[in-house]
Amino acid sequence: MQIIFFWFLLLAILSSYHLVESSTFLQAKPGCQTKCGNISIPYPFGIGDDCFINPSVVGGHSGYDINCNTSYDPPKPFIRKGSLEILSISETEIRIRNDRIASLCYDESGSPVPGATFRDLNLVGSVFTISYTKNSFYGIGCEIIARIEWGSSGGRQPITSTNSSCEPKCKSRENLMEGSCTGTNGCCQTTFPKNLQNVSVEVLGRLPANGLISSLNSCNFAYLAEQGQYPSQESELLPDGGLHAELRSLETSTQTIQLSREDSIMNMQFALERDLYSVPFMSYHSSISTSDDSAHNSLQQSVALGRGNPR
Repeated sequence: MQIIFFWFLLLAILSSYHLVESSTFLQAKPGCQTKCGNISIPYPFGIGDDCFINPSVVGGHSGYDINCNTSYDPPKPFIRKGSLEILSISETEIRIRNDRIASLCYDESGSPVPGATFRDLNLVGSVFTISYTKNSFYGIGCEIIARIEWGSSGGRQPITSTNSSCEPKCKSRENLMEGSCTGTNGCCQTTFPKNLQNVSVEVLGRLPANGLISSLNSCNFAYLAEQGQYPSQESELLPDGGLHAELRSLETSTQTIQLSREDSIMNMQFALERDLYSVPFMSYHSSISTSDDSAHNSLQQSVALGRGNPR
């Protein structure tokens, strides 16, 4: 049985400082390292002491301190307090690699294969929250229950038992993943509330009576992703397929972060909306207009971090 690994990318849409011109955004703080490998690291992000914005300015929250890991060739940048690999930073977004997809697979005899049926995403203490307007929660598979649960405090599992779920059905091989997510073609989706920082996704399954699990696909998934981003056909559930999810972050004037995950089976992109706090010596403005309730976090594919006024 092939072991499958997932990674998703986090794309954050950043608002520029009111006192910093757009043309100068993509610059590191004077005297600080400008790049990590091939990735530019602009302020308010930074590598090393005094090169990133002081957490006290943003309510003591983390997320700007970048660790440049030189054990890779070329070096790779990571958010220091975590394993999120940064793929790019622009004036409007930051792309980060990570793994937050729950999976349930079966072997040829129909027996469950040990795996990560439960995954959590804990952003408590960071400047990010999950955006509910840009993302959705998806369940991919046959005769399973895909569930998302959320809470407001730290720890592996959310404190609250609030959850939402969906159950994808598979009527026949012909309509499996036919370019839509109807709930009867191996794909289901549901929404989640705003202002989430601690979320878990889980996939629960059973062998369907029609035996489609062995004839169609042996793996099932539960994850958050950008709305409308789900496999369009059966082959996309296999290696080299792709999926995108969006996460958003919040700041005084909202910003958006996208998380996308790329892997041997699927690519996912999350957009996070960032909510920055007003600071004594500078103010923020959003470089992106969002008519939707940005503060509404959605683990499905939108993660908004931090606090602030939702757009």
